[in-house]
Amino acid sequence: MRPEAPLLYDAYDRPIGVSSVPKPSGALLIDGRHVADTVQCVHCNGHFVMRAGSGITRGWCRNCGGAVCGPSCAACNPFERKIDELERATRLTMWA
Repeated sequence: MRPEAPLLYDAYDRPIGVSSVPKPSGALLIDGRHVADTVQCVHCNGHFVMRAGSGITRGWCRNCGGAVCGPSCAACNPFERKIDELERATRLTMWA
């Protein structure tokens, strides 16, 4: 039940602007039942579950404007850039 307050709510019935957790990118299903929402890392494109107080270090890339899965992905190398580099290398080897 929603409290009587002048708040806006998102599609997941959470107050907008109150939580610092990004919008979910996917869902974790076990035996067809929704267990948790996942967030996608902007650098490695991997999915992870954000849990407050878990002790796992996560981050936010200010350059990309998205969640980062951990210290191993802290250096800003967006997944889109990796794809562009792979396509460029493939084009160079095709014409060589």
